Amino acid sequence: MKTKPSTLVVEDLNVTKMLKNQYLAKAIAEQSFYEFKRQIVYKSEQYGIEVVYADDLYTICKRCSQCGNINRHFDPNNPIYRCEYCGFSVDRDVHASMNLAQYQRYPSPSGN
Repeated sequence: MKTKPSTLVVEDLNVTKMLKNQYLAKAIAEQSFYEFKRQIVYKSEQYGIEVVYADDLYTICKRCSQCGNINRHFDPNNPIYRCEYCGFSVDRDVHASMNLAQYQRYPSPSGN
């Protein structure tokens, strides 16, 4: 029985851009994203798990995980994702994880 994933898909956060938000900068700086990412890479290598970086999360959030439609009226502040085409509705964070599970890109060549 398989007990570990073969691939881990991680959102490639643009922390520099996030730090420009004056309301969130302090909280973001205190989160130690670099150390978290370093530990993910270290542990993944240790267990033979491939790490894939999702570089276009904005599209991942807007794309319906059920039908593939790009939602033109996506509201990032709404906690519920609703597809304007097929009517699929789910929690926004659950929806993002569903799209990340379907994500098919290659690992970053720079290892970042």
